[in-house]
Amino acid sequence: MHKNRFKISFFIIALLCVSCVQVGKEMVSWVDAEETEQVFGTYHFLDANGTEIYLPEDFEKYSIASYQKVINKLAAEDQVNNEFNRLNNLNKMKGDFYIFFDEKTNATCTVNTMPYTPLSKREAQQFLGIMRLNAEKSVRNKNISFKKITARYSGTPENCIFKSIYKAEGEKLETFTSSYFITSNNKTIFLQLSTPFEAYFDPFIKKFRM
Repeated sequence: MHKNRFKISFFIIALLCVSCVQVGKEMVSWVDAEETEQVFGTYHFLDANGTEIYLPEDFEKYSIASYQKVINKLAAEDQVNNEFNRLNNLNKMKGDFYIFFDEKTNATCTVNTMPYTPLSKREAQQFLGIMRLNAEKSVRNKNISFKKITARYSGTPENCIFKSIYKAEGEKLETFTSSYFITSNNKTIFLQLSTPFEAYFDPFIKKFRM
């Protein structure tokens, strides 16, 4: 019962963490990655649980304070407020929180290390519905709509990847949020990639060392 309550709490927070920040875009090589292509990046060590995540070379680690300064320069005030709320929700989750930012594309990658949490396919489907409802609620009366691009579960509860991609769209706004819930080797991490374009990030996820 405790594990189920933890999962529900996590996914409710996760949905409120859909980014609604629109920033400029500049296409670079990692954006055009295909499933069959070799991707190039850099490993980043997560001190909390020893995981090594693999990100495109242009991503650099930021503190919350330094990232806020960047966003203040790039986004409108209401979008900045939404992003700060997203960061605060993620930072409150149990475990450690990391921010990585790519100045060339203005893409943001956040990573949470979490207590080990197996997740079944059925639970993933249930939580996907909860996520959408809460996302829509979080932007009610803000003229922003959400569209699910994809959702996919692979593996077993103890060794799985649950991926979802949502598009947020409004006046002068178009942003994509790719969320990955990954459990392997008794470790669990939650990663969100926020971009002003739809990106295929799976080749980088497959190189993670957990």
